[in-house]
Amino acid sequence: MSVVRIENPGANCDVDWSSLLRPGDLVVAAQGVGEPTVLLESLLDVSPEDVELFVGLSHTAVLSQSSSLPLVSFGGLGPLSSAVHRGNVEVIPTHFDDLPRVLPHRGRDLVVLVQVTASDASGCHGLGMAVDHTFELFGRARAVIAEVNHQLPMTSAPRVSASTF
Repeated sequence: MSVVRIENPGANCDVDWSSLLRPGDLVVAAQGVGEPTVLLESLLDVSPEDVELFVGLSHTAVLSQSSSLPLVSFGGLGPLSSAVHRGNVEVIPTHFDDLPRVLPHRGRDLVVLVQVTASDASGCHGLGMAVDHTFELFGRARAVIAEVNHQLPMTSAPRVSASTF
């Protein structure tokens, strides 16, 4: 598994998606307050060919706009609802807690996008306030791309060694 840490992403997040993604990848983004918003917006701006994006509850308004990137979800939550109504989202009829078992069976390599805290004194990044299906997919992912958010508080959530990134 390759892991990439994007430190201090700004409004003009300059990610070389062509070096990180391959045709056929399924990009799985953390959701809710754990959503790596800057990474998602950057990815949607580029919309690489033959890549799908799985999103859940999103706060990213850009998901409500048209995108050439195929979207997959387990429902039409938040800004994603307008894309679902337009027929631009494939909805997987499954329970949320089944996602870590269902997503690897879509026949695509997984790339996980997460948001993490700055590293602590022991050199670990926290997953902040949202530990969802993406954490369970770390071991199955071809790549994990982490957006480091220095405003995100360290919590009792699982931690990942900075040496991983």
